[in-house]
Amino acid sequence: MDALNDDCHLLIIRHLNIIDQFSLFEATKEEPTCRLSSNVRYTWQHQQSFTLDFSHFLSFEEKPGLLDDFLSIISPTVKELDLHFVTLDYLKRWRPYKFPQVLSLKYTLNDDDAESNGNLVILLIAELFPRLTNLKAYGVFDCIHLDSLMYLRKLDMSECWSLTHRYECEQMGELKMLEELIIPNQGFEMGLCESIMRLPKLQTLTYNMNCDQIGFVSGMRAKDIERITFNDSIWEFRLPALQSLINLRQLSLLEDDGFTSNQLQELIAALPRLERLDLINFQLWRFEIDLWETVACCPSLKILNISSMQLYADFFYINRRPMEKVLDMRSTPLTLHCHDTGENEHLIRLYFKHPKLKVLFEPLNIHYIDCNSVEIHFLPFVMSTNEEKAI
Repeated sequence: MDALNDDCHLLIIRHLNIIDQFSLFEATKEEPTCRLSSNVRYTWQHQQSFTLDFSHFLSFEEKPGLLDDFLSIISPTVKELDLHFVTLDYLKRWRPYKFPQVLSLKYTLNDDDAESNGNLVILLIAELFPRLTNLKAYGVFDCIHLDSLMYLRKLDMSECWSLTHRYECEQMGELKMLEELIIPNQGFEMGLCESIMRLPKLQTLTYNMNCDQIGFVSGMRAKDIERITFNDSIWEFRLPALQSLINLRQLSLLEDDGFTSNQLQELIAALPRLERLDLINFQLWRFEIDLWETVACCPSLKILNISSMQLYADFFYINRRPMEKVLDMRSTPLTLHCHDTGENEHLIRLYFKHPKLKVLFEPLNIHYIDCNSVEIHFLPFVMSTNEEKAI
């Protein structure tokens, strides 16, 4: 090994798992002239993300000095940490070190700590990682001291147990910098919803489907909702609540097999600013006339994106007048994205021709969410309030 240069050392070290890196560091750190130890240090100092689990914690228990060496090396530079089944007592051993660059943390507590020390863990996390902006927890999660995380911008609680206490709901409302929140459906009770809707910088809210909640959300901030995505859940919601989203610009429906073409037309006809409609992976239209009737319902529509919707040969009409009539009435062109629509792309190219129609076959980027989930994008509350005053 001594004959190899530093670049070769670093390449070998990067291909070792972290346990083997620990062993290599321990075996060489007492040799002042050994370049391997310094190259392990260099590797850790320049690695921005670490994942630690029970096997790593066991190594630290067996060799207490290793933890001190490891944390002293990574603490000034590490940016992301993923801790699996960590304990409160273990985290307390991190207190002598500062982690000024850590922005993202994922963690799971072991069962005992999850039940009894969840609130203390939050306090300790805020102490250890004062600049934390991104947090994801698994299992039981105590919100009591969330207000200690004053810089938090994204909180992912999709894998957490339910939130039920009123005080926890109030603490959620103290996250003044929060921009993105992902929560489980069982935790989205009305007190929490009310606190969330008052977050001044909230831009994205994702949760599992519940028909009462969308009505409550739209009732408080309907004018601020600019994008919304449903995954197999829109058919559960009351149409009046969705029709109140008068500033909605993008509607994305993923696998909504219970939603009909007539329901979609009734909905988008009430959305005066809708510019983009994504229909992904479900058979909404049986015949081409349904497509053009849908377009006719929404004069503001600029982009229609259909993907994984099979357009069979009998879908297409030889008579092009229905398409031409709808497109002739439009004041702006329509871009139609057709991706993964089956074996009849040649018929799309043959029939879908009009000066106000642009057909593309490349897929558009779609952010997929879990089944039975809703993702809502808001204008920042402060911005929307100022806009209303200006009006």
